Amino acid sequence: MTSREAAEQQVRALHAEEEREKALARELPPGDEQDRHWMRGERLSDEAWSIEERYDLEPWPSGLWPA
Repeated sequence: MTSREAAEQQVRALHAEEEREKALARELPPGDEQDRHWMRGERLSDEAWSIEERYDLEPWPSGLWPA
């Protein structure tokens, strides 16, 4: 497995965990616990973004720049 393939797997796992955290947060009433789960999801998203930038991965093209 190449480092790029490993990075792609890690990014997919981070985004999946991000979605689980945010889904859990949506089910909770407003408050500290909801905020903790939502912010954990945001940190996971930031970590995934960092890896995407490092390996020039773009799982969802933004459409902002011509291909």
